[in-house]
Amino acid sequence: MRLVSFCLTLLVCMLLATTSQAQQEQPPVGKNLEGRRCAYLGYWGSFHLIGTDGSAAYTLDNIKYIAHLRSTGDDVNFWYYSPSNGDPTTTHWAFARKPDSCGMYWVWRADRGRWSSYEPTRAWGIGLGSQFTQTSVSPGLESRVTDLETRVKKLEDKY
Repeated sequence: MRLVSFCLTLLVCMLLATTSQAQQEQPPVGKNLEGRRCAYLGYWGSFHLIGTDGSAAYTLDNIKYIAHLRSTGDDVNFWYYSPSNGDPTTTHWAFARKPDSCGMYWVWRADRGRWSSYEPTRAWGIGLGSQFTQTSVSPGLESRVTDLETRVKKLEDKY
């Protein structure tokens, strides 16, 4: 019985270590668009990015807009999206992938070829450098858990 308890404790420790490591890793630039799921919530706008699509509900000059967003690219600092509707002057949105020194994620707006900051936001989701970042289970982790479960079962049957 002690051996089974030891194996289960070992399994939990391995899972926690792997999850912690996965939370610290950033997805490669330009990869894993389908797994992206982020929300940016600010005073003037709310933005949701899911894969290559997204939505923006925001206020500009005291007028409220809702726009559909489509990914146009990314770099190590930002994800770039273009709106298919919304206000007539916004051509692109940029969403920070990392927080500033105050823990806020900046949203930028391109208007007539010029970028300007729109607002700092609270953000969470897959791919962001934050304590709210979710992690996906890697294929290697799943096979290790299955292997450990098999070993524990064999030990239980043996003793």
